[in-house]
Parts: sequence; structure tokens; C-alpha cells
Amino acid sequence: METHPRLKYFPWHIDYISQANIFAPNVVSVAKPGYRSRSLNIDAHGFRFQYDSSRHQIDLMTARDLYHGCDLVLGNSTSFGVSLSSDSKTLGHYLNSDGHPCINLSVRGATMQQELAIFLTYKHLLPKVRRIILLTGICDISLATQPADMWSEAVGGMHSTETFFKLHYAHIQRAETRPLLGKQAFLNWAEERYHKSSFLRKFFERDVQPKEEPCLDHGSVEKTVWHILSLMNSAVESWGWIARSSGIEIQLVLQPVLGWTTKPLSKIEQVCLDFDADRLPAIQYYANQKIYQHVKDSMKTFCQKQGVGFLDANTYLNTFGATDTLFTDICHLTDSGTQKLATWIR
Repeated sequence: METHPRLKYFPWHIDYISQANIFAPNVVSVAKPGYRSRSLNIDAHGFRFQYDSSRHQIDLMTARDLYHGCDLVLGNSTSFGVSLSSDSKTLGHYLNSDGHPCINLSVRGATMQQELAIFLTYKHLLPKVRRIILLTGICDISLATQPADMWSEAVGGMHSTETFFKLHYAHIQRAETRPLLGKQAFLNWAEERYHKSSFLRKFFERDVQPKEEPCLDHGSVEKTVWHILSLMNSAVESWGWIARSSGIEIQLVLQPVLGWTTKPLSKIEQVCLDFDADRLPAIQYYANQKIYQHVKDSMKTFCQKQGVGFLDANTYLNTFGATDTLFTDICHLTDSGTQKLATWIR
């Protein structure tokens, strides 16, 4: 298996490869609690370590007692901060203000419906929320190229179905006996080493025959995207209800994606994008201007109708040039890209 070039340019990304998500009630998944590394650390609730403006670590169990209010960031792996060099380089960290933290409850792979569920599930732990920033979009749209992850037309889909409900089945068992606890410890030990070792991955994958990939074309993907947009509209409608009933300012930021932004690529961005496009050919079906324009126009209309603020981060990143390396792959940002985005959103 060829190594992604971002590991050459952003070597700390290795910490993200071995970090797993696990099943979580109501919200589908969160990061596996207790993960530790130099660049990425996960708290007891399954969220990334985060700090207030005084450099004190934020604990959801005490946040209501310590802070009179907060802002909130929700989203997928981009706002979670995949590929960032430390927990202090995230979007939420840059959006902190004195005595008023910006709490980040982003989850890798989350769709808009999951983001809504995360807020509803954890809001009882939060100080009074003044503003919610939703950095979102690509996880919903990319499901159009993953038929296996689409449950039904009625409820839509979610990412990594097999991971959450097969590979991590042990996490939702009640491990109350010594044999089960021992089995759980072994699975955790094996999984961590498998993710960290290219030798183990090559050894066990050499004779595996993957399922035949479904045949995709622009027409079938576009048809599914139109349906997914109706589910995204439903999520925006719910956010509109929350905004009107609570007085919380809610702002949806359409996340930046290579293929959506027209920013000239730096040499590093081009190398990383070429690798992604070769490894994941389905990217071409949604990371293009036709899909982007429809998604942008639709989301803007949805938000305006519901009284939810709308910003397009792709338009903002169009102002940068080929000397600026803002992406580590098709949708994840560098430290610099994240800081620039936070300054713009603020």
C-alpha cells in the first residue's frame, strides 16, 4: 500500500491514522475515549482535547459551572482538525475569547443529521450557547458515491457503517466477566498495532478479495445528491427551529473542498490531491464545479428560508494563491488554513 504524501509533508498525521471512532448512543459515533498522541488527544467523552483562552482544558462535566456562556463548533473531520499538528491548532481554539470558550463537538465522518443529534445529546452539559458554527457539507454529499453506506431514502446514510457496527461490536457488548474483558483488551491492543504497522496491514490484506465496487457515473451520483440535499434541508429546518426558539445565532459554513474552491494549488496540495484522485476515483463525481454550484445554491436558499446564516468557505479560499498550502488532502486543512478560516469566520 503506497504511503499518502501528506505523511511526508505533515508527518504528525500518523497520529490520526491510528485514532478510531466507536459506536455512541444517539449520535452514531464519537472518537474512542482516552486516545493519546503528540498531535491528537481524545477526552473521556470522545471529543478532542480543547482549551479555553487561559489554556485550561475544557471539561464538559464542569463547563456549566466554570463559564457563563460559550460558542459551539459542530462538523466533521475538517472542524475536528484531522492533520493538524496539535490540539491547540483547531478551529474552536482560534475562536475562543476571554471567559467565553468556543467548545468543539465535531466528530470525524459526521453528517448534518449527526451534528444535530450531537447538539441535542450534549446540550445539557453546555453553558448558555450564544452562537453555533456548522462547518459542514462534504460528508453528506460524498455519501452519493457510497451506496453501501446509504441505509434508505427515508433516513439517508452515514459513513463507515462496517467500522461502527462490525469491527467495533465488542464496544457495545456488556463486558462484565474476566474472559470478555480480556477479549476486549486484546482487540484494542491488536487494532492499535494494526493501524500503526504497514507490515501488518500488507500481510493481512495480501489475500483479501474486496467486494466488487458498484458502478458509478455522473448521472447516478447527481441523482443521489439531489436526494441527499433534501435531507440536508431537513437538518437546516431543524436548526432554524432551534435558532428561533432559543435565540442562538446559528451559522452554516459550507466547508472548503479541493474541486469546489478555485484556489490555484500549491505543489504540495497538487501532489496530495493527485494521490487522493488516484486512490479514490469516486472523488471526481462530487468534487467538481457542477456539484459544488448546486450544493452552494441549495444550501444558501435553505439557510435564508430558515433564518440561518450562510457562508461559503470556498469563495473565501479562492482569494489565496499557489504559494499558500492550505489543504493536506481533498478537504482537510493545514494549521495555516485552519487559522485563516477561523479569522474569516470570526
